[in-house]
Amino acid sequence: MSVGQRSTRQITLLGKSWRANSACRNCQEALQVSPKSQAISRQYSAAAAAAVEQPAIIDLAVHPVHPVTQPSNLYKLASSVVLSRPPVLTRDIPDFENAYYFYQRRLNERLALPFTRYFYFKKKSIAEAEYKKRQAQITDKYNPYKEGWKDELMVGDYRWKKEDFGYQEFMKTTVSGDEISETLEGDVAGEVKKSVNRPMPRTTDADLKNDTKSLNRKLSRTLYLLVKKPRKGHAWKFPQADLIGQENLKEAAMRALEESCGVNMNTWFVGNVPIGHYCYRFPSRGFTPTGDEANYLGKKVFFMKARIMAGQASLENSKRGLKDFQWLTREETEQITTQDYWHAIKDLLVAQ
Repeated sequence: MSVGQRSTRQITLLGKSWRANSACRNCQEALQVSPKSQAISRQYSAAAAAAVEQPAIIDLAVHPVHPVTQPSNLYKLASSVVLSRPPVLTRDIPDFENAYYFYQRRLNERLALPFTRYFYFKKKSIAEAEYKKRQAQITDKYNPYKEGWKDELMVGDYRWKKEDFGYQEFMKTTVSGDEISETLEGDVAGEVKKSVNRPMPRTTDADLKNDTKSLNRKLSRTLYLLVKKPRKGHAWKFPQADLIGQENLKEAAMRALEESCGVNMNTWFVGNVPIGHYCYRFPSRGFTPTGDEANYLGKKVFFMKARIMAGQASLENSKRGLKDFQWLTREETEQITTQDYWHAIKDLLVAQ
């Protein structure tokens, strides 16, 4: 072996010994694993593997598994129609506003200039004679000049309730150019006077008779359609129907209205989303379930808003066996419905 080869071998051996001695004694002892410790670890691992239990095999013939009959949805879904007739006339003026307008009219009559009769009627003309005749017919006329200092009403004076905002006085005192006085001489004295169209009264015959099935009542209020089911408790409700198949809420509400009150109504559903809901549970006693209601805990009812444009409800061809129907205001609805149902729908009904 040459000198160069021996030098290279010595350098290699020195490098190995330096790398072997680079770690401390504690690290070398920790890294060294004796054969005895390896055997003990193998015994522990084998014991742990033996301790794992095998899953028990259940014989389905001896212990059969019955399917769950309870539905995933515990509440049955239903859709109801809040069908309303909007007001036809303006709202009734409260007593305070009516008294205020009466005072303002009296104040205006006191401050305004007197009526210049000679500017509008020629002296000794037919129009002037008719004007004098009509003014003489007024027995209880307010004089804003001589009695202007006491134009305010006293306590207990309710003349403002009898006032019709001057309409009757206007009809009695206004002189139209087509009217001829009966006192005139000649052939024209017997001519028929032209009648002036008067507005219809705010109170109708249905209001006087309290006909709750008529739409011509409470013209200044909103009326709602309620139907009566053939049962004792919880009888008066809005038309309602359960959802069938893939039917949505609007389709179910339209079907409920048609099956309950017939097709003689032109209605318009305001939207496709409900305006409220009502959730309740079926009673545990005294309740006879119909259909598949025995599989549910209760029912969730969603209310859809609709308006009637023309027509009338009819129970002749009703498919739900309803007994009666009524068009009621908000206050009247509270009187015939149950407390739970009223608390669910009271925020859906307008005050006017």
